[in-house]
Amino acid sequence: AIKDPQYILNVGDNFYWGGIEITCGTTPMDQISYTTHHQFTQIFEEMYSGKGIDGKPWLTVLGNHDWGGRVFNNGWDQQIAYTWAKARWVLPAAYWSQRVEYPDLGFSVDILLHDSNFVDALDPGLNPEHNMCGEKHNPPGASCSAVGGPSSISTCKQWFWDLWKEEQVWLQEKLNKSDADWQIIVTHFPCGHASKFYRKLHRRLGLDLLITGHRHDQELWDPKHRMNHMGGLTCFVTGGGGGISSEATPNPGNKRDWYGEGQYGFFDLTISKTAILIESINYDGTTLKTHTVHPKARNTNETLKCADVYNEENDECRKKVLYAANSTCNPNMTYDPQSRNWWRRIKPIAGVDYFNGSASIEDFQRLYFCEPPSEADPPCYLPPCNCSNPPCNACAGNLSHKESDPWASNPTQSPTYSNPAQFVNCPNLIPKKSSNSCSSSNSSDSSNSSNSSNSCNSSSSSNSSDSNSDSPNSSSDSNSSSDSNSSSDSNSSSKSNSS
Repeated sequence: AIKDPQYILNVGDNFYWGGIEITCGTTPMDQISYTTHHQFTQIFEEMYSGKGIDGKPWLTVLGNHDWGGRVFNNGWDQQIAYTWAKARWVLPAAYWSQRVEYPDLGFSVDILLHDSNFVDALDPGLNPEHNMCGEKHNPPGASCSAVGGPSSISTCKQWFWDLWKEEQVWLQEKLNKSDADWQIIVTHFPCGHASKFYRKLHRRLGLDLLITGHRHDQELWDPKHRMNHMGGLTCFVTGGGGGISSEATPNPGNKRDWYGEGQYGFFDLTISKTAILIESINYDGTTLKTHTVHPKARNTNETLKCADVYNEENDECRKKVLYAANSTCNPNMTYDPQSRNWWRRIKPIAGVDYFNGSASIEDFQRLYFCEPPSEADPPCYLPPCNCSNPPCNACAGNLSHKESDPWASNPTQSPTYSNPAQFVNCPNLIPKKSSNSCSSSNSSDSSNSSNSSNSCNSSSSSNSSDSNSDSPNSSSDSNSSSDSNSSSDSNSSSKSNSS
């Protein structure tokens, strides 16, 4: 073997097409069925063996086909159970974490592995060929409640979406508490799903790398990739390892249906304290594409800088922020009733109403910093330095939607702004660009003026260096088994772990 990895990060769809071909819950979790043993032997144990790979742990998540593809009740629980049958297969729960220590090289990695199969959990009557919860292929009475899974076809979608909500809280808590040098997430569905959420994890909580699968090809999304809207987060799709089928022909002379740089292959990560070198390796051993990731500092309330909406860090959100402020405060613009849905969260977040002209540009910037109204809305990466209700980098969120929405009790009633006199306390809507800068702790911000001319210009140069460190590397290619120690954070639950 040319490479000698220390561990393998496995992104799911482990048994294609329909996972382990038994019904969930039919075999106790402390036992392995004959079918499970047969499939693991044929598809995993005998396929992935030899020099450089024997005995190496496979840190694993479930893909939609492991749940059953177009059903949810195949033997996904047996894949979890296999964790205790064979040492190198590591899948103790639907979501779990792994700490890897490199004591000789002075750094550590926190790897968070979670289930993203809510993407293919739809209403029972929709898209039966790409729906784990569909009524067409799931047998009547299908249930995995005995092992903690969905209890019925009708509750299947909600179960997966509840799991996703649970995981979002868990991921944020784990990243917030992580003291490792690197934070990496591994999941099944490919780069591009839940972009706003991962963008927040990267920008605010220091997520360094997102590793995904699902599509049957190789795609390295560096921050400049045309489809990458995750605020500088590097992501890759590694779906060309199984050899069942690729997204398109692997012929490099015909790339019409290619999403990325290759079809069959894998990614190799070389990790040091200051950099992760990512290499996309083709099926013939050719390196197709490379990118280097540097650690992303976590933004805390104490260190987070502020800026006005014209700062380059807020380029993506500027147009939306200015439109929002103008449309709710300018009597010459036609009021759009949809605005009550778009910007209803400004009340609990910024403490001002959007419908009476009291919200300033800075208040809308705060809204787009804390909670962009939709998945498609770009965020502001820096909060305002001044706002109506400091601290301006805090996302209060202490009121319900009903409490913050003046039309919640009568959703058919919308205000009309035909009388310009209704627009009171409107701020200067188009602030001038300012070269003045301010240091920002926001925790001691005592200004209540929403029209202040002060602005913060934030530099992110500390996170943008492309220089390579000459320090020794520890990597998936390292040959020294004494270089790393790992500890797992999980339990035997088929759904979640305990921290």
